[in-house]
Amino acid sequence: MRLALIFIYISFLVSAKKHKQRGSIGSSEYREYDEAKKHLSTSEEEPPPPLGHDSFFEMRGSLRREFALQAALDNHGRNMICSPISAMMPLGKLVLGAKKTTEKELLSALGLTERKQISTAFRLLITNMEYLPGVTLDVASRIYVSSKADINKKFMKRTKKIFKSSCRKIDRSNPSRTARDINKWVAEKTKNKITELLSDNDITEDTSMVLVNAVYFAGAWSNPFDNTFTGDFHTPTGVRRMPKMSREGSYNYYKSDTLNAQVIEIPYKGDYCSMVIVLPYSNDGLPVLLRALKLAPELLNEALDRMKSTEVLLTMPKFKIESEFDLRDLYRKIGLRSMTDRSKSDLTGIVDDETIYVSKAIHKAVIEVNERGTEAAAATEVKVVYTSAILNLPIFDANRPFLFYITFVQEQLFAGVFSG
Repeated sequence: MRLALIFIYISFLVSAKKHKQRGSIGSSEYREYDEAKKHLSTSEEEPPPPLGHDSFFEMRGSLRREFALQAALDNHGRNMICSPISAMMPLGKLVLGAKKTTEKELLSALGLTERKQISTAFRLLITNMEYLPGVTLDVASRIYVSSKADINKKFMKRTKKIFKSSCRKIDRSNPSRTARDINKWVAEKTKNKITELLSDNDITEDTSMVLVNAVYFAGAWSNPFDNTFTGDFHTPTGVRRMPKMSREGSYNYYKSDTLNAQVIEIPYKGDYCSMVIVLPYSNDGLPVLLRALKLAPELLNEALDRMKSTEVLLTMPKFKIESEFDLRDLYRKIGLRSMTDRSKSDLTGIVDDETIYVSKAIHKAVIEVNERGTEAAAATEVKVVYTSAILNLPIFDANRPFLFYITFVQEQLFAGVFSG
């Protein structure tokens, strides 16, 4: 029998807003973190393949290289936000119950060669995410299992140990209550920013398991923007007036003629996380940029590695983006084909005596970007004095469609495009 598996990824990010900070990490906690890394890297399980060089972004695997860019291309001309890290977590779990072609496809997407690398790779990643001073980053994972399904005990034990996943039983004969319970948990983990994810129709009699992964990020800029105003933005359909913000200061910056784009890194407090913006030279340059990076993603790392601390006048819009889509088609485009096919799936080690397949993969993400401590409300018109023109400083004016990333420890926490 083939049973359905539903993926759900929910992500919420608040950028540069006032929030309750976690306590700073003291020296003893840093020692614990170092010990955790040492333990993970010297465990009996084989570590992941070494990086080719110390690059800005980790680029192993088709998911890291292609996921965000393909999502942006699929949403041409529209605002889009996704969370590559959130999409990656459930795939790591599925490897533990996959065989044959499905296992090979999953490992390739994750940039690994053997199943035994999963433990080291993901435990180290989760440890990194738990120790990020200056920002709030919460990652929650839960497996919902049909009350009639017999989940493989070895699979459950390993997912709990590696991913810290909790497990709850669901009654698929009562889809309304099941959807309500899952939505309630999602709302709690995203601080009520995402409240309606599943509908009654998403739960059917064939549903044996629902994998839910929630990511919540809140960060304040290391250096808040000191000017807010209303300015022009060149959307694909014309010029729009919208709230913007500006600041003159020192940022990692590079002007790439290879990409025909400017690149800037805007750090969050704690300097472990940052927003990277890739701004095409021309108003209609984003589609060309996305296609170029899809063909040669290493070009982005080459540009990022060339960034230098530079005095820049930075201007960018304040914005909020919400995206929701079914990832099955996107997964196929990055090489994950068999797990979504009822007749070809090799997910045989998750439910005893059953083969499951991914019938739906729901991804929802929300991002708010504004100046520190201010909601994106009606902005006051102010005059921006371009002293950089007098001082011959670079101007980074994000007044046209651009690509952006929220990064930490070489990983893409969020990625998206803003088109106005």
